[in-house]
Amino acid sequence: MSMYDLCAIGDILVDFTPMDPSPAGNFVYECNAGGTVANLCAAAGKFGLRTLFIGKIGNDDLGKAVRRKVEESNVDMSGCSVDDEAFTTLTFVTLNNGERSFSFSRKNSADINLKPEDVPEDKALNSRILHFSGMCLTDQPVRDTTLNLVKKAREKGIFITLDVNYREKLWRNRDEAVEIFRDSIALVDLYKSSEEEILLLSGETDLENAAKNISALGPKFIIVSCGPKGAFYYYNGLSGRLNTYDTKPVDTTGAGDCFMAAVLYQIIKRGGIKDMTKDEIEGMIDFANAAGALSITKRGGVASMPTVEEVERCMRNIPILVAPW
Repeated sequence: MSMYDLCAIGDILVDFTPMDPSPAGNFVYECNAGGTVANLCAAAGKFGLRTLFIGKIGNDDLGKAVRRKVEESNVDMSGCSVDDEAFTTLTFVTLNNGERSFSFSRKNSADINLKPEDVPEDKALNSRILHFSGMCLTDQPVRDTTLNLVKKAREKGIFITLDVNYREKLWRNRDEAVEIFRDSIALVDLYKSSEEEILLLSGETDLENAAKNISALGPKFIIVSCGPKGAFYYYNGLSGRLNTYDTKPVDTTGAGDCFMAAVLYQIIKRGGIKDMTKDEIEGMIDFANAAGALSITKRGGVASMPTVEEVERCMRNIPILVAPW
């Protein structure tokens, strides 16, 4: 069995993205494949990484359609199991000038019912990188299933990455979320989140101190995506901020997932993160900024993921958006 570049465990769902109202004035939604980890896998597959997805859909037509969509992005979906009792998770997206917010229909749904017996461990532990999302940590049994796999991967020396993806309404309360996240962060090599998330989890009020706080828990590389401002990084005492590219937002769903996949692509291409120089880090972040900026120009999560060639073209042709920090 040849090795995967990336195994990612977590959520796969249906994003209902709003469209123009019907002639009768009724709401109209477009079904898009989504989920933080499904989006990331689709981007990684398009970048050419040998990618394995692990997660769960319901035994329903929408779930099967979503699985096919992710598979079309060159992703091995053999780890995507089917739940005969629960429906595929649904999310209703609200767009405001391209910025999105979510309303989840997730109680007792398929993706949170991922159990240890659903995980193809031999395949998962034959990967260079194991990635998981904060969406895996909100409920049981998916939380213990994910962390059990993460701990086994860590024992094998597999590079572990986390994208926080904190969705407050999916947690019982904020304090529980912070505690579970901080325990989980201790298991990872690379931490990525939004600016709001790292300030929440660190209890700090500025990015530099927040990154030092998170780094003290264990991660070697801290990356913070900051929307139109770009991204911040912290690695081995080095830190910096890079502006992103000036693209027109249509739908920002999946932008952070695409950004993260672009970082992982660069890490695989480099052969790890050991002894990175400032120039190497900033080249990596610049590529990820371009990937995320491109993804917001199309509708949907999975459907908006670009290729390496498209990202490189963006870096050559699209001006930098100089947003104030």
